[in-house]
Amino acid sequence: MGQKMLIFSIMKNLRKRLKLILGITFLSVGMVWFLSQFVLMPEYKATSQILVEQLTSISPPTDMPLTEQDPQVADMYSIALRSPEVLGKVITKLELDMNIPELHEKITVSEAIDSQVLNITVTSLNKEEAALIADAVALTFKEEVPNMMQSKNVSVIPNAADQATASPFENSLVFSLGIAGAFGFIIGTLIAFILEMMDTLFKTGRRENKDASTKLQTVFK
Repeated sequence: MGQKMLIFSIMKNLRKRLKLILGITFLSVGMVWFLSQFVLMPEYKATSQILVEQLTSISPPTDMPLTEQDPQVADMYSIALRSPEVLGKVITKLELDMNIPELHEKITVSEAIDSQVLNITVTSLNKEEAALIADAVALTFKEEVPNMMQSKNVSVIPNAADQATASPFENSLVFSLGIAGAFGFIIGTLIAFILEMMDTLFKTGRRENKDASTKLQTVFK
């Protein structure tokens, strides 16, 4: 019975430590927000596409995947797409504040499964920049193909601006902040409960010692 009364008294007095609980809750939310905005910077990815219509005068069926037409075709186009000639013109067109190696690191080229389409994917901390670069690389490559490969077999599918996507962390930021708030509230309540319990036990022990001392003084009088 005594223990139940003690716990009830502690729970009742937790209201006195509401500021502590709320402070820890907001601190937890603030830390997650700070990390998401300034430490774990969200990355955006945008993809533009080019269609390689045919490679030779004696061409295979037009729907044959690039890797079946020639095992080295995808690699050849990947290198050409990220060549200094193409990237240099993209930097000039968009007036990007980066050099060719930095832009090269932002771009990956992959073949769409069972097709003649190549994906040009650009990763950037800025959503609009990612889309602009992806489309600019595709369009610039189409312009340079006749000079680089003596061919005009490339068509552009510029759709990057419509489907630039954020990293999973950015997409779930609200959820992450909610989890952080709940976690902070639980931790704050637990700390407040422990502090209140220690304070209550200390006061109870001091009161019992005082009562015992009073009894001893009464006995010896």
